[in-house]
Amino acid sequence: MSDDAIPGRRSADVRSHPVFRLTGVAVRRPGTREVPARRGAERAPGASRYLAGEGHCGEKHMTDPTTTDADAPRPLRNTQDSAGARGRRLLGAVFADLRAVDGALYAAVAATPTPTLDRALRHLSHAADHSKISFGIAAALALAGKRPRRAAFAGVGAIAVASASANLLGKRLVRRARPDREAARVTVDRHVKMPTSASFPSGHTASAVAFATAVGVVLPPAAVPLGALASAVGYSRVHTGVHYPGDVAAGAVLGIASAAAALAAAAATPSARTQALLASARQWPRITIGGLVRG
Repeated sequence: MSDDAIPGRRSADVRSHPVFRLTGVAVRRPGTREVPARRGAERAPGASRYLAGEGHCGEKHMTDPTTTDADAPRPLRNTQDSAGARGRRLLGAVFADLRAVDGALYAAVAATPTPTLDRALRHLSHAADHSKISFGIAAALALAGKRPRRAAFAGVGAIAVASASANLLGKRLVRRARPDREAARVTVDRHVKMPTSASFPSGHTASAVAFATAVGVVLPPAAVPLGALASAVGYSRVHTGVHYPGDVAAGAVLGIASAAAALAAAAATPSARTQALLASARQWPRITIGGLVRG
């Protein structure tokens, strides 16, 4: 006689099973009906996890809950390092975009035919070597009167600061390669001698802008023509293919800063008249409470 034929036997056997007593889940044997779990029975944690195999009686065995990879503790991320890495990536992407725009502008200038301007800008770029144009203008101003002479001195001082900053500091720090004129197909009519120094910043532009700024501050009527001349010098360096537009822009900023530094130094230095008055004052007798004392 089977277990199903004896009333209550199957239920008693199932309820006496260790798994049922622990979890309240009936273990079903092959060929038998499932007995509902006891009402109100509580299931132990992890009791629903079973091995896929069966025991010697065909019963499934319960195993203890195991720790999976998802449950394993994970190391905390360093949020500060992640933010720094994102900032460096963003900064690198910005510089890459700026270089792309800089190269595109250089290529556009090189590809634009300007046969009328080529010769004039080539001569202008050559004349600006070693600030020959600026020194010539400074010599002419020195002969024009007291105030133009003071403007000439300020301009020469600004050239000295700009040249030292561009060649001794800027070019050695950045070390940007010169443009490839052959790859950009810059026409031969524009060519000047390609310098061997670094491309960034433009020393010609820095010196020209520094001279124009310093002279224009001391002698305002000369600000506009000298500013236009400095702009033409800066563009001529791009037109002849020896500089990128970004090099010229950086040179212009450096020129303005150099002029400001030179003017500040000149203002802090006493003029010749002030120095003469101070020298005379040292010869005056000193006055004390007892009367005159020989100085």
